[in-house]
Amino acid sequence: MHITYTGAAAAVLASATFLAHAGQDGAKVQEASLTISTPKNWEYILPDEEWFAIRGPIFIGTHQFATQADGENQILVATTAGEAPKTGASVRGEILKLNAEGENGERFNYAIRVRGAASGGFEWSSAAVRTGTVEGVKVNLFDKNGNGVFNDVGLDAIGVGNRPGAALLGEVVRIGGKLFACEVAADGSTIRWSPFSGELGSLDVTTDFALDAKLDAAVFSTTDGRHSFDLSDTKGPVSVPVGTYELTFGHVTKGSGTAQVSRGSMGTLSVTTEEGAQLVWGGELVGEPIVRRSGSEITITPQYRIFGNGGEEYHSFTPDPAPQRWEISEADTDKRLKKGSLPSG
Repeated sequence: MHITYTGAAAAVLASATFLAHAGQDGAKVQEASLTISTPKNWEYILPDEEWFAIRGPIFIGTHQFATQADGENQILVATTAGEAPKTGASVRGEILKLNAEGENGERFNYAIRVRGAASGGFEWSSAAVRTGTVEGVKVNLFDKNGNGVFNDVGLDAIGVGNRPGAALLGEVVRIGGKLFACEVAADGSTIRWSPFSGELGSLDVTTDFALDAKLDAAVFSTTDGRHSFDLSDTKGPVSVPVGTYELTFGHVTKGSGTAQVSRGSMGTLSVTTEEGAQLVWGGELVGEPIVRRSGSEITITPQYRIFGNGGEEYHSFTPDPAPQRWEISEADTDKRLKKGSLPSG
């Protein structure tokens, strides 16, 4: 990774302490309602989606939804808490609407995705989305960790505009190039915001992204979990709260092919009021085979780890581009010593 410098998970506090701090210049705190949105098809790109194995009832907060196996390729799920499982989901995947009633009679509406697990059986992930408008721009809120609560800073997710990517939920949201301190209600019903007036620095992650592919998501978060932004739609340096940032999640597309991007061996990016950071990444990709050693025996597997020139790792390719040939070269002279083919299995 190359960094060049230029000169100048706890829940959100219910008392909105940081809102008061951010709005210390007298700026008015605004509030908007968030409505329930159940997608017909899941087209969002969330950082490190969480999937949970189904080995009995599905628990979301205090609500319990029964499940029942219906052969190897289908499972039945109770879409109303406390009732018998009747709605089927196949291994191909389904989005199911769930509902329940709270202790005080309030309605609980939620959505989940159910699909077949790679290791057999079934698994589920949250498909619960709350949608609203902040500063005239569409905002989507996701209960990414599936606990029925929407304001888990650093654990839930927030998407801005019509882009599919989302950042982790932080104390600050970036809208139209401006920063706002934000607070989300635990049930996802409202979002409050005011102009952020904390210390700012400069972060540039797009000028020197050299991969010949579309950057769908580029989520960079502070190591303390307080701030997170999807910077894939930015051009050049942007203002962000000061802090130490790291790549949380990325997603790239070229034609029909896609890949996810993780931190790999990439270092951190220090952003202060005096110095900003500019990241060089996404250049020529290098594949490193997974090598297993046992005594004098060396086994090269068909699986490769693929890195960019910033240390970032590319994985979860669709379709799978695993190389089928290998070469062994002399380290000092780069002279090819031997080549061959990997087994297809």
